[in-house]
Formats: sequence, structure tokens, C-alpha cells
Amino acid sequence: MSAREDFWSWSTMPAMLDRAAKRMRPATIVDLGASDGRWAALAREVWPEANLLCIEGNKTHEPALAAFCARTPGAEYALELAAAEVGTASVRYNPTDAFQGIELAGQGDGEIVLTTTVDHELEERDLPGPYLLKFDTHGHEIPILAGAQVALEQTIGIVMEVYCWPTCVGCLRHWEMTPRLEVLGFRLTDMCDLMRRQCDGRLHEFDAMYELANAPGMDERSSMSGQFANLRRFTLMASIPFDIH
Repeated sequence: MSAREDFWSWSTMPAMLDRAAKRMRPATIVDLGASDGRWAALAREVWPEANLLCIEGNKTHEPALAAFCARTPGAEYALELAAAEVGTASVRYNPTDAFQGIELAGQGDGEIVLTTTVDHELEERDLPGPYLLKFDTHGHEIPILAGAQVALEQTIGIVMEVYCWPTCVGCLRHWEMTPRLEVLGFRLTDMCDLMRRQCDGRLHEFDAMYELANAPGMDERSSMSGQFANLRRFTLMASIPFDIH
């Protein structure tokens, strides 16, 4: 395997989840912005005994999501938009790409969808902690976190797509999101799947792993003792040229 191939295999979502599995064992994984269940399927391979709760507001994904849950023991879904409160919202989905995010719309200016909260769904379904929360929610993370206050008390990890450029009104960029999550008791520990803008090659987004700040190995002494463990990796990363087209 070449240095370039080694780096890219190390920096993928499967590799990041495999690393996380050595440190955490969630009883329930909540996939927020689950689309057709493809990320949940990957998580099931890594944590085969965990319950899976997929929350997705776009009904375009329901056939595939329902099929995934039907063939996957311990998996279930809610066809509702994760939000700060249970109710309804007016939204607009991308009509040409169901995997893109949503835009909140004014009353009468969009599709009316049901909203739910992480706390409501977990309580209704009696799903146990500890929890791993995954966000692929295109800038709407803050209201979803507001609806997960009880769950966060039993959450051991957060996988979140974070951004360098605002994707919607209220979107926090990664350097704003990280301190917000640190206040909640979570620290950035890993990243993967860097995506660049096609127009100019600038970094647009990546997936980040946040873990409990008081988890084993997270103290400063452990950090200092392992400060050279990944030196080869970082040297390798710095040496790989990025093609910009």
C-alpha cells in the first residue's frame, strides 16, 4: 500500500469508527439525518449489539430506511425531523438531491413535516444508554442538541458533520461548534472524510468524533505520554499533496 493509500484508508469513516469501538461501547446509537440508513448499517457492523434509532424527516428516504430497519434486528426509525421540540415545521428539501440538507421556510412557504426530539424518541421507545449520537444535519445541530438534554447525560460519544462555511442560518462552523460541545462535556478526538469545495479546493466539511472529556485516557497526563504515538501519521499527512482542480 502506498503512503497516499495508507493515509486515505486511515482517514475514512469506517476507520474512525473502528478506532472509536476500542474506546466506547454504546447500547443505543441515534442516527440523526439518517437518510436511507447507510451510515446506520456501517455503525451496526462496528457495534453489532447496539440498538439503532434512525431519525429522518425527508419522506423520500422512507422506503429504503424502512427496508433497512426491517432486515436489521434492533433497528427502528422515526420519519420526523429532529428538532428542539415536538411539533411541526415548514421546510424545503432539495428537489434534485435528497441527500442535501433542508431549509426552514415560513408558514405556507414549504412542506409541513412533523418534528420530534431525541429525548422524546428515546423515552417513547425505552432505549437504554449509553448513547452515541450521529449528526448529519447540515447546520441544524444546535436545536437538535437542545432537544437532547436528557440523552446527553448518558451520551459517551458524538459523531458530527461539521463545516468551515455556514450551510444555513444559525449554522456553527467547526471552530464554533467544538467549544460549544466542550461546555457540554465533550472533546474533539478524531476526524475523517475531509471534503473540499469543487470550485476552489478549500476545505468545506469533515466528520468529527467528540468523546466525554472525562473518559479514560482523556486526562492531560495520558495525552503527554502518547504525544509521539501518531507522529508518523501526521508527518505522512503533511507530506501528501492535495490536487486542486
